[in-house]
Amino acid sequence: MHLGDGLPVHARESIRRVAGKYFGHLSTASVHFGREGNDYRCTVTMQMGGLPMRGGEATSKDIYAAFDAALAKVAKQLRRAKGALRGDQPVRTDKDMVLWAGLSRPPFT
Repeated sequence: MHLGDGLPVHARESIRRVAGKYFGHLSTASVHFGREGNDYRCTVTMQMGGLPMRGGEATSKDIYAAFDAALAKVAKQLRRAKGALRGDQPVRTDKDMVLWAGLSRPPFT
């Protein structure tokens, strides 16, 4: 299947943008296109650093829309993975104590 000149450039730039936004260290990425009747199917897989491989798949009548939808699914997985990693951070007890002390004061009258 001939993809044209613009689609590979669009795919590279979009993958680099997503990789830079979430973790910054792209280990591997692959994009596969195929036809299913009148629709295009796109599969995007990415691996960031030591994280497991993330993948997304989408179909659309427009090949660019199929790619963008598949990449959006991968980006959502990366965003959730980053949030889970940040959720594993230790709790700052000094910050919580200040918040609880503020809540225990009587309201202003």
